[in-house]
Amino acid sequence: MGNNEKGFTLIEMLAAIALISIIATLGIMFYTSSHLFWERSVENYSNDADAELTMAAISKYVTDTVKVFYVKNDDKNISEIRIKTGEGSNDIVYLYKSFYLEHDTKTLTLYDIDLSEEDDFVNLNDLSYKNGLVLASKVENIELKTLQQEVASGTLFENGDLIEFIFEFSHTTKRTMIKLFDV
Repeated sequence: MGNNEKGFTLIEMLAAIALISIIATLGIMFYTSSHLFWERSVENYSNDADAELTMAAISKYVTDTVKVFYVKNDDKNISEIRIKTGEGSNDIVYLYKSFYLEHDTKTLTLYDIDLSEEDDFVNLNDLSYKNGLVLASKVENIELKTLQQEVASGTLFENGDLIEFIFEFSHTTKRTMIKLFDV
């Protein structure tokens, strides 16, 4: 037999297989990391969009607010911001609403409040809630501040007070400020 036989040696074949394996592994790793990055980006964008939509809805309801009452009940694991709004021009109809956060489910719900007397607005007990509209999930906390000071549960605001509403979502914190109308 002569030395002129053509073909690949075993070592050349193993080197080619090793090189192809390394290139394939790098390609799969790049694809996987790109895919995970894309999924996280989409989720973050979706969460931010949900937070922005929630804040837009909240802003809609608090634009003509005349009274705000803050309730935090650690026993029931809820936080609540009650608002009294004035609607209409000459014949003002007052509407009472509640931003109600259940900390266990992290669900923020907007309710209409049915009041028999206005004094019930500042009652720390549960009221008659109707027409629940879920505004957001993944809400960690809601609170109020006035001039950078935290507000204690049971605080009533009215007549020109400047209030900052703070909504803490699982991924971001959103704020909006309102000045209460003088009645």
